[in-house]
Amino acid sequence: MAPVEVEPYRGLTFQEATRRFQAALLRDALEENGWSVTDAAAKLDLARSHAYRLVRAFNLSRR
Repeated sequence: MAPVEVEPYRGLTFQEATRRFQAALLRDALEENGWSVTDAAAKLDLARSHAYRLVRAFNLSRR
C-alpha cells in the first residue's frame, strides 16, 4: 500500500481532512467506474444510498 500524502492536509482539522480524503476517494472511484454510483459504491464497499448521499454532500460532478 502506498503511503498517503500528508502535506495537502496540513493545518486542517481531523474532520475536514477526513472529508476531503473521502471526497477524493469517492471521486476517483466514480471516475474509474464511468460515474456509475452503483459500481463505485460496490468498489468502496458502501451502500449505494450512502454513496448517493456523499455525492450530494461533497457536491461531486463530472469534470
